[in-house]
Amino acid sequence: MPGKKILVVDDEPAFVSLFKSRLEPAGFDVCSASDGEEALAKVNQEKPDLIVLDVVIPKMSGYEVMKKIRDNSATRRIPSIVISGKAGMKDFFDGMSGVEFMQKPFDLKLLVDRVEEILGAAAEKGQDTKRAVLIGVEDFLTNKVRALLHSRGFQVLSATTESDAVRLVKSLCPRLFCVQFWEDESILNSRKLLEGLCSNSSASKTGMCVYCSEASSIPAMQLFQHSQLLVYKDSEDLVSKMASFLRKQGYASAT
Repeated sequence: MPGKKILVVDDEPAFVSLFKSRLEPAGFDVCSASDGEEALAKVNQEKPDLIVLDVVIPKMSGYEVMKKIRDNSATRRIPSIVISGKAGMKDFFDGMSGVEFMQKPFDLKLLVDRVEEILGAAAEKGQDTKRAVLIGVEDFLTNKVRALLHSRGFQVLSATTESDAVRLVKSLCPRLFCVQFWEDESILNSRKLLEGLCSNSSASKTGMCVYCSEASSIPAMQLFQHSQLLVYKDSEDLVSKMASFLRKQGYASAT
């Protein structure tokens, strides 16, 4: 993946700067454009491996830019992520091959993970990548789980909402889906996650790991199978039980 070129098209310098700060240290080459006309020029000049395009930009809308890119035989195959604050804009891009849509506001980490995933998939050309999708409520626990998965060689994609998590599992068929069970369903609805995954047969190939505190274990047991649950006392207990779970699944090391 390092060395891949990404064109980010957005008229907000702060977003462009933050995006660059997350990807350039990993070895990606990030170029930018602040309006539609400059975007088309940069596509032809820079020949990016991926485009991140805001819909609302000066001189030409993101839709017009993407239509011109897709109408050009030399650029139509460039994978692209379109971002917008209006959910309804997704309908305009649904018929365009190789174009994904993300609604603002979103966690930048989710966008960065998706960029890495798309470029990684293109670079690996079908190699069996160890992927895990992770969704949780408490950041300090989520970070510990993520670090453990990384140490076992997993590429970890973080989801911020139930719909994001279901989309990632359905589209990527990861080896593991790790979920923090939370009793307040208005914050994280495990029932909604299960319903979304049950509607897709390919999701059955993904192993599921649900971690919950002892205080939440009874309602968690009513939803999930015993073999999927990790009931923990504290963060260290969670790491220990997660490590044991991974060993049993054959993920004792990064290889």
